[in-house]
Amino acid sequence: MSIHDPITAMLVITGFALIMNLISTILNKYWVYTPEYLEKKRFVESVRKEYMRALRSRDEKQIRKLEKKMEGIKKMEAQLSFSTFKPLAVTFLLFWLLWWLLQQLYGAMGRFVLSPIPIPFYGVALDFFGWYIIASIWLGIIIRKLLLPEL
Repeated sequence: MSIHDPITAMLVITGFALIMNLISTILNKYWVYTPEYLEKKRFVESVRKEYMRALRSRDEKQIRKLEKKMEGIKKMEAQLSFSTFKPLAVTFLLFWLLWWLLQQLYGAMGRFVLSPIPIPFYGVALDFFGWYIIASIWLGIIIRKLLLPEL
């Protein structure tokens, strides 16, 4: 069995997608989804829900009180968003290294994976990158469900 056999290529690419998703999810779990992050995220969501209830009830006094809180919430949300950049940067660098490696191995094979349904921008035939994206999306969903906390 050659590394350039289409089935082997699909398995290798799927393996790389699995490894990348595991790395990304583990980095996010330990660098982003810390107890402090989760606590802040829950607090932000609770204040947002309270604010929306006040808007629906048209309680002007409560709305004004919560609008002041919302200014602080916006700053907190910016901090929460910024905390996701460190694992993103590491994952991005690993992805480009992986893409280069896969390009060297399978770039010359062209479109070797047939899809039962047409994929936007690809059609029914996928190259190594199209297969990587499909495998990565599905594996990412499964891995995140298994390893990351519910938000």
